[in-house]
Amino acid sequence: MHVGIIGGGISGLATAYYLLKEGCQVTIFEAGSRLGGLATSTQVQGVWIDKFYHCILPSDTALLSLIEDLGLGREVYWTETEMGFLFRQRLYSLTTPMDLLRFSALSLTDRLRLGMTALYTRSLNDWRKLEQVTAEEWLVRFCGKRAFDTVWKPLLTFKFGDNYNEVPASWLWGRVKRQATTRQGRSQKEALAYVRGGFKVIFERLAEEILRLGGIIHTDTKVEGIKIAGDKASGIFVRGNLHPFDKVVSTLPITQFLKLVDPASLGNSFEYTTMSYQGVVCVLLVLKEKLSPYYWMPVVDSGASFAGIVETTNLIRREDLGGINLVYLVNYVPREDPLFSATEGELIEQSLPMLGNLFPHFNPSQVLEAHVHRAAFVEPRWALNYSSHMPRRILLNNSLFLLTTAQLYPEINSTSNCVKQVKEVFDQLITQPLPDLSGAQSLPQAVSLPRQQETEWAVQCTPYAQSITEPRR
Repeated sequence: MHVGIIGGGISGLATAYYLLKEGCQVTIFEAGSRLGGLATSTQVQGVWIDKFYHCILPSDTALLSLIEDLGLGREVYWTETEMGFLFRQRLYSLTTPMDLLRFSALSLTDRLRLGMTALYTRSLNDWRKLEQVTAEEWLVRFCGKRAFDTVWKPLLTFKFGDNYNEVPASWLWGRVKRQATTRQGRSQKEALAYVRGGFKVIFERLAEEILRLGGIIHTDTKVEGIKIAGDKASGIFVRGNLHPFDKVVSTLPITQFLKLVDPASLGNSFEYTTMSYQGVVCVLLVLKEKLSPYYWMPVVDSGASFAGIVETTNLIRREDLGGINLVYLVNYVPREDPLFSATEGELIEQSLPMLGNLFPHFNPSQVLEAHVHRAAFVEPRWALNYSSHMPRRILLNNSLFLLTTAQLYPEINSTSNCVKQVKEVFDQLITQPLPDLSGAQSLPQAVSLPRQQETEWAVQCTPYAQSITEPRR
């Protein structure tokens, strides 16, 4: 059975890897020049880092299992991290239950209600009732308006911007349940993990294994359409040519997938209402000095143009990065937001003075490098009662699979949940192959290259294909 996979992020690569281990043939089409999707990397000060911030939680068992299977288990390390909370230009620690009791921005009654609400929410097993109300309604009911406006509204705004009041309480349930697994030991601080070398190492090893097992990876290759014949998906169009497959897997955002097919051809079983996404705009600062002791900090009523700060070097070992410090100034916004059209220089210039106002010890002279990274399709915005109209993962007699972040519901969007989703449909994916089409042109095979003494993947382009290998270290 030959499976065509659209998208070279974690969902596409994990699907390819598991299929190849079962003896299937696999071809991946990635429109960009690099694999990894939102977990791609960039180089600063001579070292590779994640373009956007990433971490691993104890509940991320699907990802941890994949890492172990790839022989990278020894590269995973755990670190105790802390959460800060910038409220009206005052920095609070908000990591442990005792920190919450000391959080003087709220009355003692509101603090207790806030803590009890979190405990009650994560104790619930039935999330379906929660999807019938917004997170705002749920939280105001249980923790009160003051606590919601001070803590939870900023946290929802950090992720969903002005659309915070549309988020169902089921999203809150998934978030609280997942985050609760980080609290371990007497300190009750967060325990997060990272992979030495960054998420780049995971994707390099996945690509290497896919090629070793006989898979084909085409980068810089944009898919133009999916062939649907009757009630089966039978191929993929690339540059005007049809390439036949027994099954097709799309990992693209739903809105992008629908540009490849006529929705009417998907049958009555395909339910879809308009899906919107939050994008992300990150100002990445490479600093000489540490900014704070906190891994992440929401920024509330503090006169800043960014909604949150993530200092990943309070998780990542600085010695692995040559001693530099990494700070991400984060805004989650729709791609129509002016932040997406602002120039890199504008975003950096307005951010640095604001950072100085929040942290008096900060000086722009500490900045070694500054970059802006943007991505348009990051966080699906689920509607109330989303489970009743969530697009199905398996369509057209098990010939077309949609494995997107919009279908992780009610679990939140994470790298691990993307891998988990692949495993949940895997039995159906490897059964009932469709007959091959005849007479269609195939893409040329990718050719593995000898290893080279470089710090980047070695690549060779054919008219449609690009071979990727990892240099030996």
